[in-house]
Formats: sequence, C-alpha cells, structure tokens
Amino acid sequence: EKAKVEASKLFNEMLHMANVVTKDQYDALAARVTELEGKLHKEFPNND
Repeated sequence: EKAKVEASKLFNEMLHMANVVTKDQYDALAARVTELEGKLHKEFPNND
C-alpha cells in the first residue's frame, strides 16, 4: 500500500514537471531529437 502511495506521488510530480515545460522548450527538444535521428540515420543508413 505504501508503495502505491509513493508511486502515485512520483507520478504526480512527473505530471507537474511535464506541465512546467513550455511549448517552446518542448518544440526545441523535439527538434533536437529529430536532428539527432537524422545524424544517426546518415551514419548508419542500413540501420532501418
């Protein structure tokens, strides 16, 4: 039961942190991920 409480507390904290991230920050992060994926794809073209 205690573990369940801990888990839901952690989940709520994660949700709160996710809400703190602004749309701009999220877009910037998404762009970086896309860029990294592009680089990986160029370096390892056969790795589909």
